[in-house]
Amino acid sequence: MNFSKNDELYQVSRITGPTHNLLRLRLESAAGTPAVEVEELPSFVPGAAARLESEELIRHVLLGISEANAEFATHYRATKISYVPDDTPVYDVYRLLARSIVSRIVKGEDFHPLG
Repeated sequence: MNFSKNDELYQVSRITGPTHNLLRLRLESAAGTPAVEVEELPSFVPGAAARLESEELIRHVLLGISEANAEFATHYRATKISYVPDDTPVYDVYRLLARSIVSRIVKGEDFHPLG
């Protein structure tokens, strides 16, 4: 997995053979359930058909954040979720990616600059 960050966005990408997934999150560290902004990023393949269902992806991302919060006794919440609609539709991967971002933040591990 490759982890990046700019001022407010965390990004993780995962490529394993023919599968590829990219997730960007804007997080806050506070209790509550704010409205989540959802952004579909441009495809890397022009004209590619969407393969991901937004609601299912969001559910898995929020679950991954919730699991990380329970593990680390933190209160992160997503305020923005960005993804590429034609990425590989394995929703548990997005749960893992979201959980990995929070874990990396909590452990103080590095993020590359997001360019």
